[in-house]
Amino acid sequence: MAMPCMRCTNSSSCSSSSLLPSFPSSLLTMRCLSTTPAKLSDGKKSSIFSTVVDELKDETEKGLKRLSRNINQSMWFLDYKPPELLWIDGSEENILDKFWSVSDGDVGGNSKCTLERSEEGHLRFHGNLQLSINHQPEQKPGLLASFFNSPSPKLSKPGFAGFSSKPFVFEEDIDNYNVILLRIKTDGRKYYFNIQTESLPGDSVFRAQVQTTPGKWQTVKLLPHHFRLVSRGVACTSSPRMNWRCIRIVGMAISDGKEGPFDMSLESCSLIYDESVELVDDT
Repeated sequence: MAMPCMRCTNSSSCSSSSLLPSFPSSLLTMRCLSTTPAKLSDGKKSSIFSTVVDELKDETEKGLKRLSRNINQSMWFLDYKPPELLWIDGSEENILDKFWSVSDGDVGGNSKCTLERSEEGHLRFHGNLQLSINHQPEQKPGLLASFFNSPSPKLSKPGFAGFSSKPFVFEEDIDNYNVILLRIKTDGRKYYFNIQTESLPGDSVFRAQVQTTPGKWQTVKLLPHHFRLVSRGVACTSSPRMNWRCIRIVGMAISDGKEGPFDMSLESCSLIYDESVELVDDT
């Protein structure tokens, strides 16, 4: 059944009735007037044309408003900054369940370390570094010697200690961020912040140096270009950029080649986005 025209005296005979109902009514009227001019007086035509012009203005204004709203929404999305993410909270009650600590004392050295929660509710890492190695007694020769003699330690570089998270206990996709903020207090020795991505072997990490003033709480900002690929404690000559989309393990370590006590406290580790910093995500 044909749709009746809403503007003229024609109903089913109006040629505008063949158009889709969703077509703008003002344009339907324009077509109606162009096809049936003899049936309308000049005054009626003038009145209808005036109405059509007003409707076109309204439709144009509404369209411009919709366009402006869409543009504003798009610009809001482009300018969107993710809120700061508290990645590691040292005051969390079960924070120690998410980490483990290790030193060369576990593989034949003499260094010691302890990871604990301080009375203030911070993550505290302290101990003593030693550059010596415990040599095992020389093994006796013989066919059955390997069954009775413990193997010698395979430690080539003593004097290190660190702690790291268990795999994937923290947010692993941090691609929306490009700055790491450490709220930390140290004894002034050189520490490292380590990140291992999912694609790296177990003895390799991305490492960034952390240097602070002794005895003061400070916020250290780590940027993408601060991280270098390290394998078995040795910096690689060719270092790819770190993938911020698949973080497996995070932690901190000390290995500055000096003997003696060390002590550092971590209050928090947060992630932010800084538009002036290049977002690295190409590995």
